[in-house]
Amino acid sequence: MPRICLTCDSSLKFGRNMYGILSLAAFMTHNVWLAFITAGLLILAAFSVNLNLFYQIHLRFLRKIFGDKSDLMPKDFGENCFSSSLAALFILVGSILIYSGKFVSLGWYLVLITSLLFFLAGIAGLCVASMAYAVAKKFFAK
Repeated sequence: MPRICLTCDSSLKFGRNMYGILSLAAFMTHNVWLAFITAGLLILAAFSVNLNLFYQIHLRFLRKIFGDKSDLMPKDFGENCFSSSLAALFILVGSILIYSGKFVSLGWYLVLITSLLFFLAGIAGLCVASMAYAVAKKFFAK
């Protein structure tokens, strides 16, 4: 039985866009510490929606300011957990590669690709990690 949590789609998109901006800023400035911070925030977001900083900022404050009246929708918690964990893994592995000085280009490519996937999920609503989770869930359910 999957754990269901109530999520706001616009807040989720805002959070993904903010993580995309953070990882793109890390790439553009070549700041490995910003990439580490982004990975840390994503690790927190993987544990609970309540620990997702940007999601909570939008849900609690910005929705009221902008007059967003979208409803909270039930969503599988595992999907949010998997997508945050996968993004954190990519950025963390990239950051470790950069920090170690080996395969620096590969590390920055991981950070950049993850940033672009965040923007795809935030703007178009197409989260590749969520799709992978759904396919894996159907595949392993058999």
